Amino acid sequence: MSMLNSGGFTDALRAAAGRWKDRLAYLAVCGLVAVLYLTGSLDFAERQLTDLKFQVLSRPASGEIVLVEMDAQSLEKIGVWPWPRRLHAEVLDRLMAAGASRVAFDVDFSASASPADDARFAAALSRAKGRAALPVFTQRASNLQRGTKLVDALPQKAFRADAALAAMNIYPSPDGLVRNLYLKDEIGGRRYATLAALLAGETAESAPAFSIDFAIDPDSVPRLSFDDVLHGRFDRSIVAGKQVVIGSTAAELGDHFVVPTHVLIPGPLVHILGADSLIQGRALASLSLLPVLLLAALAIGLSMWAFERMTAWQAALFALAAAAAILAGSIAIQSGFAVLADAVPLVLSVFLSLIAALFNRIDKQSMRLMFQSLDLRRKNEMMRNLVDGSTVGIVTIAGDGRIETSNAAAADMFGYRRNDLVGMRFDRLIPGLARLSESGRREYLANRADGGEFPVEMTANAVGDQSVFVAFVSDITLRMEQERLLKHQAEHDALTGLPNRVKLSRDLSSDLATAATAQQNVAVFLLDLDGFKDVNDTLGHDFGDRLLQEISRRLSALMPQGSTLSRFGGDEFVFFVSPVDGVSEVEAFGRSVLDRLKQPIQVDSISLEITGSVGAAIYPYDGATAEELIQRADIAMYSAKRERSGYARYWAEGDIHSVRNLTLTGDLRQAIENDGLELAFQPKIDLKAAVAIGVEALCRWKHPVHGFVSPDEFIGHAEQSGLIMPLTQWVLDKAIETGAMWRECGRDLSVAVNLSARLLHHETIFEAVCEALEKWRYPADRLTLEVTETALLVNPAHAMEMIGRFSALGIKVSIDDFGTGYSSLSYLATLKADELKIDKSFVFGMLDDSNNGTIVKSVISMAHDLGLRVVAEGVETAEVMEALRLSGCDIGQGYFFGKPLSFAEFENWYGLSGWAAAAAQRNADVA
Repeated sequence: MSMLNSGGFTDALRAAAGRWKDRLAYLAVCGLVAVLYLTGSLDFAERQLTDLKFQVLSRPASGEIVLVEMDAQSLEKIGVWPWPRRLHAEVLDRLMAAGASRVAFDVDFSASASPADDARFAAALSRAKGRAALPVFTQRASNLQRGTKLVDALPQKAFRADAALAAMNIYPSPDGLVRNLYLKDEIGGRRYATLAALLAGETAESAPAFSIDFAIDPDSVPRLSFDDVLHGRFDRSIVAGKQVVIGSTAAELGDHFVVPTHVLIPGPLVHILGADSLIQGRALASLSLLPVLLLAALAIGLSMWAFERMTAWQAALFALAAAAAILAGSIAIQSGFAVLADAVPLVLSVFLSLIAALFNRIDKQSMRLMFQSLDLRRKNEMMRNLVDGSTVGIVTIAGDGRIETSNAAAADMFGYRRNDLVGMRFDRLIPGLARLSESGRREYLANRADGGEFPVEMTANAVGDQSVFVAFVSDITLRMEQERLLKHQAEHDALTGLPNRVKLSRDLSSDLATAATAQQNVAVFLLDLDGFKDVNDTLGHDFGDRLLQEISRRLSALMPQGSTLSRFGGDEFVFFVSPVDGVSEVEAFGRSVLDRLKQPIQVDSISLEITGSVGAAIYPYDGATAEELIQRADIAMYSAKRERSGYARYWAEGDIHSVRNLTLTGDLRQAIENDGLELAFQPKIDLKAAVAIGVEALCRWKHPVHGFVSPDEFIGHAEQSGLIMPLTQWVLDKAIETGAMWRECGRDLSVAVNLSARLLHHETIFEAVCEALEKWRYPADRLTLEVTETALLVNPAHAMEMIGRFSALGIKVSIDDFGTGYSSLSYLATLKADELKIDKSFVFGMLDDSNNGTIVKSVISMAHDLGLRVVAEGVETAEVMEALRLSGCDIGQGYFFGKPLSFAEFENWYGLSGWAAAAAQRNADVA
């Protein structure tokens, strides 16, 4: 009996030891999970799972915050960053006028800019009455040196008085992704509410971090382009009652952060998503360590209890179900309570428990055998799947060249059934194949079952003693077609299908080499369309594109044998003809192109007449290389444009523009500063009284090297280089000084000065005019400012405002070159102008062309009905003067009365001219 009891006790002891062994395995699981969790080893997997949950729980933004983007469109239209602060002021005013409840800038205003721009921006902040917010942040003292100290960046002191300050630092997590924001941040020893907290109205004094809910779709945040807001091109209802964040989204500005789910988003969107998380109650909280560890221990305990009562398959299914339940619960908690519930430690606990259970059940030897069997089965299955599922044709070939096996991809590629390929000689599929062992990776032409050929790429490897080869064959038809397509796209214009600059240059170089051998001439032409920008601006770029396509077809039909037509971009076409016999043939062909262009072109329901300018250069006389000939054809084209001749050939003796363009701007600046310019005065005659009543002051420049420089040329340089304002100030000052001197001498002559289209919209032009009048004590009503119709089109509202300001001061405003622009006649009814100047192109031919005469009379009648006096330019004969006088024209100007004269010449003219004598007599009578 004692023996039985002893045996039973031993069995019980063994059973207890086995149970403790099982328990120790599960305790080891608990310890392993705790160590992995506490050391952060599970963080990566948890973050990936959280990203997936964000995608599952995707939701739209609240729509309460609008993003005004400094996007690529705005950069292209406004120009290089940073932008003048007056633009930010303009946008702030527009947003406030549209009813925005708050406007926050994610733009650095810590540095000083233009005093005028800073003042305008400060004024805009004041008008916002505390509803604007500016950023404070920390940045490196230098971006050029690593390790430099951090400095605090606050807005300029002038901006802080009327704006809220919001902390805008963004702190990435250790993995480089931005996941959290703070409610407050300490910068410069002071705590500021973050932008997210400010927008969400959070006023808590504590500064805890919160996780951003990246389930909120950033694409659902309402957006407006900065350029659209700047120019008022937006729906005011989008921002009415909403908060607005202004910040950069353009990739060029570099303000982008890596975030979960959405990969890379602009910094302003990070703040908006953070604020939206707070607004929607989606600021995500995280569980602390203790609850997670307790839940993991509970999962291990429940799994241990369950696995002991299940078979291996039941345990595996239970583990999968438990993992699914944990994931579903984590998603539900995040969705319903805005809490990031860790799921990875719990899922890991379940599966590690399953593994521990399986290890405890399976004998070590059985497990080893099982693993070996599984590994062999897995490898065989993997290789079979790899071969059968591969898109590459795989064929095994015996030493005699016959096919032993093939996969489905090889059979499909060659057009046979798999069984039909077995036993077939491989060189029947790929003729001309050398020894397989020497083939390597090469391209061949292969045969299909239907007799067709197609390109393949093949690699062959010997197995063992080279008695068997494995060939990997790929059909490269699609790749070669794509390569051909890419080559075509690289060499042709996408819009017209014509060769582009690269292809034309290569073809021309090849043609020049042939021409050099055959001693032939080659003509290169460059065609530039006139007024094409007006077509785009008026009818839209889509219409312009279709017009370019039609022009391309028309030009292509003109090209003779041995010519190539190319589009260089925009409205420029380059083509060459080879061979050509002489200069006359070249000019005849160039002019035939212009004649063909002039014929009306029908696009949609609109018929247009297109003109252009053609420049030509001839090999070998005008250049030896393709680049030289194209460049010189371009120079000739601009010569044709200036001379309005339509066609011009390159003239080597006159090609000084390349040097002039590099030096002319600097020389012009020195001429302005050193009084190196001169004024010419052209008399203006009262046609009724036949007396001189004033002059038009015209700027002239005699360059010390280049001689007389055309006003069209140096004024164009002034406009492009920013010298137009100082140039105009110089002209105003000298013209008004001269007019004041004449008044002191008893000559009551008005002075007219031209204003560039750009200057009418310059912010200081009004002050410049007033300053000159005050300086020389010249009556405002004796000054006339001449502006062209084109100037009115740039910004009509602003143009009318400026003309009104000049008129209120007493300054006369004249609409110059009337009839040559595209302005609406409706402007004349509201424009506070004083006179119209009829362009000389109408006056020249008014006696010979009845249409011109009718136009002149109509303009005079219309102007008088509107209370405007009329000045006619280009009066060169007594007959024209008399016709204008009889038509009621008020003032004449032209060579009949006097050409533009220097000061000394004008003094002489005034002393001898009958027009001036009559004026002097009239002034004496008035006195």
